Amino acid sequence: MTEQNEGTGAPASSVNAGAGGASSAPPQGQAAAGTAPAQDWRSSLAPDLRSDQTLAKYQGVDALAKAHIELQRTIGGRVKVPGENDAPEVVAQFRKALGVPEAPDGYQLTRPDGFPADRWDAAGEAEFRKIAHAHGIPPKAAQEIMSAYAARQAATYKAIEDARAATVENLRRDWGDKFDAQQALADQAIEAHARKAGFTDDDFGRLAAAGLGEKFIRMMATLGTAAAPVTGPGANVGSGGLSPDGIRKRLSEIASHPKFFDSRFRNDPERKELVAEQSRLFEQLTSLQQGAA
Repeated sequence: MTEQNEGTGAPASSVNAGAGGASSAPPQGQAAAGTAPAQDWRSSLAPDLRSDQTLAKYQGVDALAKAHIELQRTIGGRVKVPGENDAPEVVAQFRKALGVPEAPDGYQLTRPDGFPADRWDAAGEAEFRKIAHAHGIPPKAAQEIMSAYAARQAATYKAIEDARAATVENLRRDWGDKFDAQQALADQAIEAHARKAGFTDDDFGRLAAAGLGEKFIRMMATLGTAAAPVTGPGANVGSGGLSPDGIRKRLSEIASHPKFFDSRFRNDPERKELVAEQSRLFEQLTSLQQGAA
């Protein structure tokens, strides 16, 4: 007689088998004995795609699709760097993404703080704008390039002015009360020799920047006593009652005038008058020196 399980009516042997014995159904996720393993999701792809090892890291189509979406989100805002054969539209899109203006005048460039306004090269800035635009330089980079160059130019101008100031200070200390006379002699020699040899105001500036300004002035003062008479407008005008010291003083004032040695005022009417006056005074001083000899 078969033993019944109390409360169920089922044979005790069948209940015990369900509780602790082997089950006839395989565990979930495992193939039953004798069946084929689960098929790789890549097997449905074309052969050339199926063999691509970059897909091996994805567990299935869902994982691949998710990675693709994330990639599109990452690169969606990027712009293609144009090649030599790309269409103008591609190049225009790239330049726009960089912020390159449509025309050279679109660059909002500013002169660096502290740079002398009267020394700013407006023509040079316009040329730089054209070059920056032609090469697609972004506005921020264009400003930094121009500012760096301007800083070097400002340092050069300051070095020239500092050298000139040091020259005058040293000469005043050495020449004492003869400074004006020696300066007038140097100016006379510069006019009679240096300028005739082709020296320009820019050349004098380069001499000062190179630290040779003081030596040059001393040399010119030595040559001044032998300088040839200067001819020019009003060469026959008399001394006007000025003494040699008075003429030298006025020559010194002319030489220290801001416009006199600055090439930017080469065609300025006031500078031309100063040059003409200097020529007359040199002639007058030469005549007085020859008369006193």
